[in-house]
Amino acid sequence: NGDKRYLSSGLRFEDFANSAKRIANGLEEIHTVLKRPYGDWKPDNIAIDSDGNPLIADLGTTSIGRSISPRDNMGFEYTRAPEVNEEGSRPSERSDVYGCGALFYNMITGDYPKINKNEKVDVEIVPKKLRRFLKKCLAHEPSERYADGRELKKGLEKALEDFSINKFVRK
Repeated sequence: NGDKRYLSSGLRFEDFANSAKRIANGLEEIHTVLKRPYGDWKPDNIAIDSDGNPLIADLGTTSIGRSISPRDNMGFEYTRAPEVNEEGSRPSERSDVYGCGALFYNMITGDYPKINKNEKVDVEIVPKKLRRFLKKCLAHEPSERYADGRELKKGLEKALEDFSINKFVRK
């Protein structure tokens, strides 16, 4: 299909943008209302309702939040923040930002981010307008990421504002 409205993952830009906004809203709500990290980002934990809207599912990890012992839930291997692999680690808002960013990367590219020898994720295959946003989400150091779902949502909104579909989709 040569239609320029599609991303390399096969997802239409409009569908990515709408889904990403809803997922970001859900993450913001988990962090601000439940006041806990989510900790288990993977495609299987994104349910689709009857109207085609994504919903963050499997809130079991979230419901017990910070009370879980270290390493009880390390999350999905391909969206797991680097620090979650460390001994004594627990999911955090910043590890959620990494996991959510990895999920967005997958929605755009059809693949998961790979960390290079400099401990950075190559975002060059991502449409240019989203590179800065995803670099910040996928930063190796937690302190270099958005602090929580609210900041991630604002970063996504800024990356998507006034963005023409023809500029967004890779050619």
